[in-house]
Amino acid sequence: MIIDGFSEKYEHSKITYVIGAYSTIHDCWYPRGEFENIEEAQDKLNDLCRRKYGKFAIFERIRSEVLTKLN
Repeated sequence: MIIDGFSEKYEHSKITYVIGAYSTIHDCWYPRGEFENIEEAQDKLNDLCRRKYGKFAIFERIRSEVLTKLN
């Protein structure tokens, strides 16, 4: 991790959208693709939903980083 410079409190969040495919065998969701914006994710979801089998959904992934001065 490279940080150029920051003040006493530094916060950064990155939001991406993940297409998930549901597995009935394992009873959980598996990622099928990650996209920067919701429109691209929706287009991919529409393509996947045209298939005869499978359950797909869009999930929001939020990654955040916080640096706080302690003393």
